[in-house]
Amino acid sequence: MTLDEAIKHAEEVAEEKENEAQDLEYSKLDWKYEANQCSKCSEEHRQLAEWLKELKDYRERIPSYEAGYNDAKREIALSGEYQRAYERGKKDAEQTRWIPVSERVPQECIHTYDNNFHDYTRSESVSVTIKNEVTNSVYVFRDLAYISNGEWYIDNCYDHDRFKNCSVIAWMPRPKPYEPQERGDTDE
Repeated sequence: MTLDEAIKHAEEVAEEKENEAQDLEYSKLDWKYEANQCSKCSEEHRQLAEWLKELKDYRERIPSYEAGYNDAKREIALSGEYQRAYERGKKDAEQTRWIPVSERVPQECIHTYDNNFHDYTRSESVSVTIKNEVTNSVYVFRDLAYISNGEWYIDNCYDHDRFKNCSVIAWMPRPKPYEPQERGDTDE
């Protein structure tokens, strides 16, 4: 029996029992108990028909619920993927943009020693944009530089006069070295 057939049957039985109850009430014989039983049976079958209709409606909506649920799950997964891609892009952009020294300077976080074994703290080596105060020209300095005690120095160079008449106006972190990826690896 299908759900539609069960609904139809429950409605038919309800109608039949309702008619029986009415017939018994109008008869000349004392059939009140039987009439009440038929009325009760009729009500129960009407309730059963309503429940079966609700079940049918629910079953018809399940595919759309499942589709909506799956779409929502997919959107959430994609939004997480979009968020991770955004964060990676933001991080990459931060690592590849020039940062004005007026905004901030590299953090002095490396403890090391000079040739005379004096310890000092310095930043990571970074690329720098220099402004020549005499010629007013701006260019990217070809060597890496670092900052220590608020002063800029050229990496591996002891001729600190090379920055004479020049000032660092911006810096950029060095990019990470290239690492080949295996096929199927993700860039996370």
